[in-house]
Amino acid sequence: FPYTTLFRSVMFGMAQRVKATQKRTTQGHAAGISTDLVAKRKTPDESALEVLVKLLPNKGAIMQLRSQQFWPRFEWGLDEPLLRFLQEDTGPEHGFLDGQLENLRQQLHEQVSLLMDRVYRYSESLPESSHSTAEDRRFRLLRKQDSEQIASYDARRNELYEAAKNVCRIYDDLVLTARRKFER
Repeated sequence: FPYTTLFRSVMFGMAQRVKATQKRTTQGHAAGISTDLVAKRKTPDESALEVLVKLLPNKGAIMQLRSQQFWPRFEWGLDEPLLRFLQEDTGPEHGFLDGQLENLRQQLHEQVSLLMDRVYRYSESLPESSHSTAEDRRFRLLRKQDSEQIASYDARRNELYEAAKNVCRIYDDLVLTARRKFER
């Protein structure tokens, strides 16, 4: 007897949930809304974030920037993803409708441009030789002028570190701020 009562209460609870779901679906259809599509549709800002994260993935370019060491000879394989981001994430179709997110996206563009400028202004590719390999082309030399003081050289190197750090910081701010807004 106790199992029969338990079974009936479970079945009653399930029936109530099914009725509630049917009611929501019926109301959605009456309002001309497909409930399947409403759940899957993304806002323009969510789509813009998705594109941005595909262009600059955290587990790709951003992760490499987080650990980038700017030694006198440093590995630099970020031209392709950073330039692709700067070229492909432009125009109104890539912007955010939310003013705060759009401001962060613009700051990210500025910082990526600044980082690229610093890398190419303060360093040069390894000289080509008969022994160079494709791997060698990924390395750059941080230039030191003949008469340059060590303090000046270190200041330029620190500019590279700060530019890379700022790209990562703004990227994190943008992604986290967007996700918080999308959860509301």
